Amino acid sequence: MHEQGKQMMIAGTRLIALSLLPALLCMVSCAGGMSFSLREPVEVPEDEIAVLAAQIEEVVLNTRLDEPTASDYKVDQRTGQVLEELDPLGVMVGIDEIRDKVPALAGLHVDNEIVLAAIRGRILRRSAVQEFEQDGCMGEDREGLLQYLSGDWCSRDRDVRNRAAYIVLSENRDRRTIYEQVVEANSLGKSGIERVREIFMEQIYIKAWAGTPLQMPDGTWQRR
Repeated sequence: MHEQGKQMMIAGTRLIALSLLPALLCMVSCAGGMSFSLREPVEVPEDEIAVLAAQIEEVVLNTRLDEPTASDYKVDQRTGQVLEELDPLGVMVGIDEIRDKVPALAGLHVDNEIVLAAIRGRILRRSAVQEFEQDGCMGEDREGLLQYLSGDWCSRDRDVRNRAAYIVLSENRDRRTIYEQVVEANSLGKSGIERVREIFMEQIYIKAWAGTPLQMPDGTWQRR
């Protein structure tokens, strides 16, 4: 009887364990599901970013700069680098003027000195970018960045190519600053940067002047 009782207890324990197994599995899967639901992908405010990108391109393309006098500052004509400890930027275009022309900055929480300075850099560089784009030495790529084009697109002498490369590096630094600030200010995460760049690229293509080299989806280049 004693041995029979032990076997009955073991059988009962197994039965209880089997009956609880579905509940335990449910608890694990439910817990996993709850954890996953808390990690929903962040929604990119595409319409707001498109408006911002359009406003930035408009101000970059259309802001008229007042020509400073020779006493205002001195620059290296080959690279555009400021050689004296002066601030020619404030002479030609002010932060408040940019802020007024790009009101969408506030809605995306990027109305700050970092972004405003990057936009101002792009404004001051616009005439040089346009010159090289028309000459075919640089163009607009699929990531919302400026790209140096060599070979048949740009066959000038070495000094001119070096200047073009310098401008590309400076321009892309400012563009990346704007994109990264939008992503950070709106908590879009690493997955959001590609979409932000794509939205800006679309506006750059829309507003590009005739003759600007544009990169096609297959990687080839065509003038607008």
